Amino acid sequence: MNRRIAQLLSSKWFAFPLVVLPFASLIWTYLEELETNGALPEQPPLVSEEPNAAEEEESFSFTVTDEEFLDATPERVPDDSDGKVVVSGNLAEGANLNEILTDDTGEYAMACFIIVLCLTPLRRLFPRVLLISALNRHRRLLGLACFFYACLHFTLYFDDGLQRLLNEWDNILYVQAGLAAFFVLLVMAVTSNDWMVRKMGGRRWKKLHRLVYLLIPILFYHKAWAGKGGLGSGDEQVVETLIWFSPLFVLQLARILLYLRKRGSSPSVQPKGA
Repeated sequence: MNRRIAQLLSSKWFAFPLVVLPFASLIWTYLEELETNGALPEQPPLVSEEPNAAEEEESFSFTVTDEEFLDATPERVPDDSDGKVVVSGNLAEGANLNEILTDDTGEYAMACFIIVLCLTPLRRLFPRVLLISALNRHRRLLGLACFFYACLHFTLYFDDGLQRLLNEWDNILYVQAGLAAFFVLLVMAVTSNDWMVRKMGGRRWKKLHRLVYLLIPILFYHKAWAGKGGLGSGDEQVVETLIWFSPLFVLQLARILLYLRKRGSSPSVQPKGA
């Protein structure tokens, strides 16, 4: 039974839908927001004109009641904390569509990254479990999916050129961390094929791909303090990021401890002639 399940998990028909499913979710979010914005009720005219005979002489008169003026203007809700006025309704939701998609693509890329780096320590810790060995066959596909969603995240962030970057100049460090992670993922994606493995040689290829472990602290910082003004201004987001990365931290720590224990228990090699 376990062998049949392992064969199912190792097949491309299992992995490919999992990779495409987040993209389908993005399309669904976009269409839903587009439909919401398209279903906005038409606003009544700002003024109520009363045609009369004087219009023939290029003169007109109009009256606006208080009720008509309130109906013709967007609903505004005052903020009791600082007195700011916030526009509510579907217009505000439509304006945040780019931000929603940017956050979603970043989280999908982060999820693929964490899963990929969790598979190797799971295989080292449980080498005889067929299910884990089967899932490890999809590491390359998940890595490419991580880069794909990172590209979407990058494109959506810079959809208006450098304007958004200039607006968030005070938080430039988290942007630099994201750019550094993106270029490392670019190198990983370009070299994630059999031709590059043969061209570089297995040993050099493995050394290059160990750079992916540098992304753990970089992406942790990028997600934990994205758009925040400082270390103390995004406590909830830091806690959320810790929850995201906790499986990766635990498994990598267990992998290191297992390596040290095997290294310490291995017999020392006696020199020749001793």
